[in-house]
Amino acid sequence: MAIPLLSNEEKRSALEHAREIRKKRSEIKKGLKSYSISFIELFEEKNKYFMVVMDMKILDLMKALPGFGDIRVNKILQELQISPRKKFKGLGQKQKSRLLDYFCSLQDKL
Repeated sequence: MAIPLLSNEEKRSALEHAREIRKKRSEIKKGLKSYSISFIELFEEKNKYFMVVMDMKILDLMKALPGFGDIRVNKILQELQISPRKKFKGLGQKQKSRLLDYFCSLQDKL
């Protein structure tokens, strides 16, 4: 399949869109780290974050949480039977419910 040729305006527009997405993702990660956004909120399809996090890896989102490093996140994902390469939008219903259950029980302990 041939790569479509884009005009300079289309290239600029695509670059600007990519910049906006990266900025929003960065803001979400900062929000997770500062507890201004809860991980559970990301699963609500009607919120402002859902469309941005859809293409993010679940591993990256979890690592943005305070106290969640590579080892802990990989252990949790292995326990929940979720691939570390899985993107947010690719989670199945059972995987989503296992993640939500895990974070709800974690939130109760805090």
